[in-house]
Amino acid sequence: MAFDAHRILGGSMLDSSKKCLGWGIALAAVGTIVLTWGTNLYTAVVERMGANAEVGEWAFSFIMTLTRSAAFPMAAALIAAAIIIESLRQVVREAIEARASAQDPSAVEG
Repeated sequence: MAFDAHRILGGSMLDSSKKCLGWGIALAAVGTIVLTWGTNLYTAVVERMGANAEVGEWAFSFIMTLTRSAAFPMAAALIAAAIIIESLRQVVREAIEARASAQDPSAVEG
């Protein structure tokens, strides 16, 4: 079952903010898993690789370090982007409605 921000948060959300929120939550989960079990996973993989796999060990270590250092900041940025998109959407909607009511007072009364 896919993550459904509309069902969880209620109300309508733009597709872009849904995607930002979904990816942000997924990155936070991946970052948590890598921080929690990353060292154990690294040790297990390196033991299986053997003595002649220095390049593979370096690549795996690089990917793990990159994931540890980038997952949480990217997750926070994506979640913040979703919040900002929805906040600005509301502000723009109110501005458009105010402008329309200023131009056509009969539209507000009806």
